[in-house]
Amino acid sequence: MAAWPVAFEEAMKETARRHLPEGQFSIYIHGHSTGGPFAMMAAQRIPNVSGIVGYGTSPFGYMYTEVTGDRWPFPFNWLRLRTWRDTARYLYEGMKDKGIGLPMLMELTLERWETGKKRPNFKAEDFVHKNSTDSLAAAARVSAARLKMSDRETNTLVQKYLGYTREISGPGVKPVPPFCHFTAATTILSPLPAVNDLSRYSLALNPAPKVRCVSIGAGVHTWSYTEPELPQGVAPQWPRSGTMPS
Repeated sequence: MAAWPVAFEEAMKETARRHLPEGQFSIYIHGHSTGGPFAMMAAQRIPNVSGIVGYGTSPFGYMYTEVTGDRWPFPFNWLRLRTWRDTARYLYEGMKDKGIGLPMLMELTLERWETGKKRPNFKAEDFVHKNSTDSLAAAARVSAARLKMSDRETNTLVQKYLGYTREISGPGVKPVPPFCHFTAATTILSPLPAVNDLSRYSLALNPAPKVRCVSIGAGVHTWSYTEPELPQGVAPQWPRSGTMPS
């Protein structure tokens, strides 16, 4: 649990190097919801990431906590476990304007949870997502002690961990690439006003990236959520050789 942030960074860089090498590909990266801070992190650390295309995507951790006030002040070796309450939260998001009564909403929640509870249902990324700098620094020191690092190496590793929650700055550093953020019409997690606030923070970066926020007028935070009007959700896949759906 202490070492996973570095492993995550190295895995993203190595995956891009092997399968989408610089000079052959331009990468447009996406991280949904709590995956957003990792997409932002990778955007500066992978040389051929040319842009971020996010749906319900969170930004750098420090920006998220500044806008929302949501923090995660827990030890780095804690995991957040999902329960049926998360199913209820997302289901309500899609059903609240459908005239569905509470008893039926409860039935639908428990029905979906029967499937959902078979998944791993844990989340470890809150420390990066919610700018938990004290926990990240502690994790870095534990990793450094395990690797028998010197004091200087330990301090370098601590700064590396703290850097996961914000942009890299300084001379010769790759700037944050353009960021296009799409948000659903009905969402409790990334409503358009909050997205616009996050955009203002992004524009304060030096140099400021191009930022656009688009409300697509449909869907909920979970892009695979289906309903009669959106039988494939708001972001369906289509065959590479086929035509894009209307």
